[in-house]
Amino acid sequence: DVTATLLSARKAKTFSLMSGPPENPEDDDRYIKSFMEEPGKKALCGSTTADIASRVLKKNVEVIQISPSFARPPQYKIEGIDIVTEGAVTLNQVYNILERDPSTYDEESCVSLIAKNIHEADSIKIFWGQAYNAAHTDTSFVQMGILERNIIMPLLIEKLTKLGKTVDIVKF
Repeated sequence: DVTATLLSARKAKTFSLMSGPPENPEDDDRYIKSFMEEPGKKALCGSTTADIASRVLKKNVEVIQISPSFARPPQYKIEGIDIVTEGAVTLNQVYNILERDPSTYDEESCVSLIAKNIHEADSIKIFWGQAYNAAHTDTSFVQMGILERNIIMPLLIEKLTKLGKTVDIVKF
């Protein structure tokens, strides 16, 4: 009888996801700077949050892609952040595709980019801004089945945990 054991050690792959402005605008600088200090790749989901990051970091928000397709939310660029996109629609779509085979993802979609980064990461750090966004209760969002941030985030966190990810949540 022969028993063989192989142990492989590597540094954990981390991915940070930020969505929503902080509840208290006085926390903007601390919120953005703590997100930027995290190792690994980063995604920022939310137009207002992107505006805050742009102001705090003194970096422009550039448009990368505006698609006529609802399946491809707008994508932006802020130097130092890997993925910048719209918020609620993107988070809902990420939630919806996470359990699908990543090889089936749309290569052109920021939703797919975020989902792929989640799959590749061992640890996910979520920066969850607690500011209320009245736009998320708009009838058009409800009509399309878009869950507002305070509903989709707990569902997303639960799914990440089921996928075996270590999830750390920072609320502002």
